[in-house]
Amino acid sequence: MFFRHNIFAFILIIIIIGLSLSPGNDMPDISEGFLYIDSDKVAHFSFYCILTFMLIVGFTKQYTYPRLRYFSAKYSLLFAASLGVILELLQGVMSERSIELNDILVNTLGAFFGLGIFYLIYKI
Repeated sequence: MFFRHNIFAFILIIIIIGLSLSPGNDMPDISEGFLYIDSDKVAHFSFYCILTFMLIVGFTKQYTYPRLRYFSAKYSLLFAASLGVILELLQGVMSERSIELNDILVNTLGAFFGLGIFYLIYKI
């Protein structure tokens, strides 16, 4: 039951790991007038927001691990933020990639935003 409720989160984790550790090409920057949006940061934020939301939903629906079910928000947030930090540190080891503290911050903010969206949808 655990795997069934978290299959899409696991797929997203594999995608995030693959994209984070692959040799990087610079993503195009989107700028419109005075508004400057870095598409790389938007991608980081979006992936970790969606990941946290999917983990919370999956952990809440499963009954295999009761502790994980009752503390789903805390564990999901901790997992997503930790994944972001670990992958960013691994990028520093790779030759073509580098560690960016802004990416770690954006990943963590995305995880918190995913938590907020979960509470807006399911708790209000």
